[in-house]
This record gives sequence, structure tokens and C-alpha cells, in this order.
Amino acid sequence: MSATAGKANLEEVGACAELLAQFFYVQGFRLRFWSSVMPRYLYFATLCFQSGCPLTSCTSSVNVQVITCRAAVAWEEKKPLSFENVEVAPPKAGEVRVKILSTGVCHTDAYTLDGLDPEGTFPCILGHEGGGVVESIGEGVTSVQPGDHVIPLYIPQCRECKFCKSPKTNVCGKIRLTQGKGVMPDGTTRFTCKGKPIYHFMGCSTFSEYTVVAEISISKVNKDAPLDKVCLLGCGVSTGYGAALNTARVEPGSNCAIWGLGAVGLAVAMGCKAAGAKRIIGIDLNPDKFEIGTWSGIICTMVVEPVKSLTPDRLK
Repeated sequence: MSATAGKANLEEVGACAELLAQFFYVQGFRLRFWSSVMPRYLYFATLCFQSGCPLTSCTSSVNVQVITCRAAVAWEEKKPLSFENVEVAPPKAGEVRVKILSTGVCHTDAYTLDGLDPEGTFPCILGHEGGGVVESIGEGVTSVQPGDHVIPLYIPQCRECKFCKSPKTNVCGKIRLTQGKGVMPDGTTRFTCKGKPIYHFMGCSTFSEYTVVAEISISKVNKDAPLDKVCLLGCGVSTGYGAALNTARVEPGSNCAIWGLGAVGLAVAMGCKAAGAKRIIGIDLNPDKFEIGTWSGIICTMVVEPVKSLTPDRLK
């Protein structure tokens, strides 16, 4: 996700989060809104399961290949998400089926739902900031095993293509064409609802209790890491942190200014700090974000509200 991508406003993304909230509260989930750390262009919600969640009743055993579970389906653009029972096929060769335990709502999800994404394919299951547990693996998968904690990735890493081998980029191209069409590498989907195929989204589709992703699109994480927090590594944190270290290439002693203290903006600040920046100025229209922006002095060295506070005397 790019911090500048799209023009969906807070209300549009918030509406997407509200729709998910309606479903997940009914289903027995706990919903945490981290509004204090979100920029205006990103309304983020972290969804995590409580014990006793209906997810545990999903059909799954060594004798049953297809799992039936709940998912938020986007049937068409500019229409509300619809919470449906979907069938999730078993993983094929080189694929992994994951039980999603936490997911975020990102601006890009609303951007696509609004019909602004040229690669948006409907009907689909949105969501790309998730964390979960491997339920089953397809033939040839060796990097993860059932029970492993993982984060789905919308940018894979095959380690073989020219992009993966290049020091200039990490935008793997191995499954780019099929992923952009909303299908798995073999050109088919693993989701079905009401007899109709449902497309994947960004290779992740984390708005489903179960999803199937390519092995190269998954990262194993420590089981002690809380999935309702590390799921942010799937997009927001890595986007911002990488923007500072790999794109801006912040140097030691730099003075940096960051517009927007949301998930991406705060990750940019952490990247600037890791790079040795001398001064990190966080700028946001929402003063409620200033406290977390200067949390323990380890993120921004200064937070200001534009126009009102950004004066020459404050920058001395």
C-alpha cells in the first residue's frame, strides 16, 4: 500500500471497518480500533478472535477437503460487504491454507471496494493485513508446516526471479500476472460462494476465516509474537519502515518531516530513527495523535499541527 494511493476519505474506510465490526461482534470477535494511530487516509481496525469463537466449528478434518467458513464478500464495487458462508478449497501444490486469527482494515481495501483500483476484480474477498496459523499445506511446500504462525504477503519472494535477485527492488514478479487477476498461480480461485467462484485479493484475502495463499507469499513468525499486532507487518509497518530505509534512504544526522501520524507514518518515523535521523518532526491535523507520536520519546522528537504550530521559531 502506498501512503499516497487513492482518495477514499476517512468516512469511506471507516464504513468498511464498521461493516466488518457488525459481523465480527456478532460472531464473537473482539474488535480493537486503533484510531489514535491512524492517519486520515487510513482507518485501521484489528480483529482478533476470542476463545469459543464459531471459527472453531468450521468443517475441517483429514477426511474433509473443503472448509466451510464465514467471510466478508465484496460482490461488486461501491456496494457494502456481505457476510457469507464460503467454501475454501484445499491448497494445491506450492500453496498454504491459513486460519486467519487477526486482520487489519487498510485504506487500499476501501479504495478497491470503491471501484478505484484498476485491478479490482469482483466478486472478491478483500483484506491484506493478516496473521494466522497454517491449517494445511499443498504438495511441495517446505518452508512452513501446519501449526506455524504466519503473515500473508501481498508482495511475494520467490528468491529466483530477476527482481528478487536485484539489490534495487524486492517486487517479485513470479506470480504478479495471476495475482493481479485475483486468481492463484494456476489461474483458478480457492473460494466459492453460492456456487460462484470468488476472486482473491492481493494474494491474501484476509477478510475470511480461512484463506489460501502461495507459499512464496507467506512469512513464518515467532509463535510468541501477538498476531493482532504483528499482522501490521503485512502492510502498514513494512510500507512505512521501508520507505525511510530503502526509498528515502535517510542518513545519520538527517532532519525528517512526516505528514500523517498513522500506521504508515509512525512506521516511517521508526525507520528514520533506526537510520540515525537527528530530528523527526511528525505533522498531523489530529492533535489526538501527538501523544503516541512522541511515545516515550522513541518515535518523533517533535509533533506539530500544520499551519497553527509549524512556525520558524519551533523549528530552531
